[in-house]
Amino acid sequence: MSSRAAPAATTAPVADDTPAPDATTAPVADAYSQVINGVLYQGTETAPVRIGTDTPGQAPAYEVEFLAAGREGSTARAEASGKYLVYVSTASSGGYQWKVFGLSKYGSFRELSNFGYGASTIPTREEAAAGPFTVDGRALDRAEYLLAVD
Repeated sequence: MSSRAAPAATTAPVADDTPAPDATTAPVADAYSQVINGVLYQGTETAPVRIGTDTPGQAPAYEVEFLAAGREGSTARAEASGKYLVYVSTASSGGYQWKVFGLSKYGSFRELSNFGYGASTIPTREEAAAGPFTVDGRALDRAEYLLAVD
């Protein structure tokens, strides 16, 4: 056995051809999507993002005024707000159900989605009001809809 130490292994630096990410590139939204604080909220033609100037994850500012005005003219007010209208009601078979109304891609304000009709209802009002509410396979952000619960 020799008392000499083995020579240290040396490795040559490897060239990295991967371009560095550009920190200044912001996400780009199409006609159905919206970028808020650098986050892309992706929509679809059937379910465009309707957050507008509201805060994602929070009820839209207009909801308090909308609910205070009552049912009279609620469809027209919801349409004018640029938001979806989610209506939670008691199902005839027991439990609860919801419907999402909104401006369709054809320009009419109509039902776009629902859940809880028929055999599968939602057990409690609280669960039904908590969502998630989906249109075209996309879960709506809370800032996108006015919530009316019967």
